[in-house]
Amino acid sequence: MVDRLPQGPFRNCMEWFDSVFPLFDPEEFSFLMVLLWNIWNRRNRWLHSNQLVPARLVSEYAQIVHGGFQQSNEDVVSQVACVRMKNWSKPEQGHIKINEDGAWKASTRTAAIGVIARDHHGLMIDGCARLLTGAHTAETAEACAFEAGLLMARDNGWDRVTIEGDALSIINRLWATELDNSVAASFLADSHDALHTHPGFVVQHVAREANQAAHGLARHCVNSLADFSFVFDVPECIAQVVIHDAIFSD
Repeated sequence: MVDRLPQGPFRNCMEWFDSVFPLFDPEEFSFLMVLLWNIWNRRNRWLHSNQLVPARLVSEYAQIVHGGFQQSNEDVVSQVACVRMKNWSKPEQGHIKINEDGAWKASTRTAAIGVIARDHHGLMIDGCARLLTGAHTAETAEACAFEAGLLMARDNGWDRVTIEGDALSIINRLWATELDNSVAASFLADSHDALHTHPGFVVQHVAREANQAAHGLARHCVNSLADFSFVFDVPECIAQVVIHDAIFSD
């Protein structure tokens, strides 16, 4: 595989990707992406945690994750649904739906999360937007958002809850059976516990279009640098989205 990689020079990474893509079949290319992702995670662990993972383990773990990725395309996990809805939909009566999203602003290296819970009428019953402290990436922000959504459901004592987000990589991490040494996985410990102890919690992957309220919360927070929480009162920054969802969703 390495022998087929182009040597350049390249003006940017996208130019390199464009030159690499035609050289591999889909399975080889997906493995290459997983390997590069693991190399990046190795760099992050060394930079942020001062832990240098042996190169051999990076390659071995890439093979495990890639195998899990292929298997996930075939298996159906009952507690995870990948429906790619393009519009937000109301939960069933007696159920709660929580939407969450993470945001990361490269120019300021600032990360934030947005979480909103709604009932079967589409009415908001709880929510928050919070800046994240410490060093983060776009993926760790998404992991923190999922964690916040699951903990909101647990701490409120809700037992029939759907948690929706548009970060498929985090959902895959939540249900990975292999050891996950990535930085993002380190933010999901409480999420694993909440899912295993609450069988009524369902994690669902949706398109960005079906996650606009949480996305708007996270973006507003990362741009305004202001935390806020709310119960029943809809923040002005997402009011139109929430009203639209309540009126036009199924």
